Amino acid sequence: MITRRNFLQLSFAPKNTAPRGDVFVYVFLRGAADALNMVVPHGEDEYYRVRPTLGIPRPDDVRISSALRTVDLDGFFGLHPALSPLLPVWQEKELAIVHAVGATTDFDHSHFKAPALIERGLDSAQGPASGWLGRHLASLDTGNHSPLRGVTISERIAPSLRGSVPVTAFRSIAEYRLSGNARAIPQMQSALSALYRTGDPLDAIAAEAMDTMRTVGALEPEKYRPAHGAAYPDDEFGHGLRQVAMLMKAEVGLEVACLDVGNWDTHIAQGGSEGWMASLMASLAGGLAAFYADVT
Repeated sequence: MITRRNFLQLSFAPKNTAPRGDVFVYVFLRGAADALNMVVPHGEDEYYRVRPTLGIPRPDDVRISSALRTVDLDGFFGLHPALSPLLPVWQEKELAIVHAVGATTDFDHSHFKAPALIERGLDSAQGPASGWLGRHLASLDTGNHSPLRGVTISERIAPSLRGSVPVTAFRSIAEYRLSGNARAIPQMQSALSALYRTGDPLDAIAAEAMDTMRTVGALEPEKYRPAHGAAYPDDEFGHGLRQVAMLMKAEVGLEVACLDVGNWDTHIAQGGSEGWMASLMASLAGGLAAFYADVT
């Protein structure tokens, strides 16, 4: 989802931040989500022939409760009912779905190998070890040197963001700061700054880390109020998107944000219109719909 309109400009944006532009939000569904049950080809008889029990009922199947049927999009494809919060976004022509896209070489159905290649943006094991989004940031000449150009809402930097451009990872804005007695933190910051002024190659990295902590520390997540009545789900994905929206509105130089949604490797426990995967989709759709409402 790419959008950037009507954002609140806050006074604590870093001085090395370039003028605001589009933000790319990358959500990775870990574990091989079943795309045919997410965006259902309900106009294809073969889909129901090969999925007699797993397939999602057609939109016009009156034998089934309407809450369990496919939500039609264009007469052939439709959304799983758990994804129905995204229907208004589709109707506003702000949602595009690209189906059946992937690499055709060097894949062996491994849940480890395939994601690694996807995050590197390659179709074989050959090539750079950097991530495709890391290379994307390196290719742009935006004048933006903020350490928050690329952010992963996680404890570790997403493989797709790895590269030559400094990026940041944190699970929580509220917790991304020095720990300890609040009154002692300024002294700790001064001590760390003095420690890394020796001309060592690590000095620049330490300075970036301190700058990032100061910038993020100026945010007040407990005071953030989503716009337009947006209500984020009270789960990890919803909390992550809420933080991305806050960073976007704070004008801290964010260009790319990465989030993971795990547990899509459902196997025989997947379910159909209801079940494990349906609950995952409900969280996904609820989070994306709230984020769309909040930032547009």
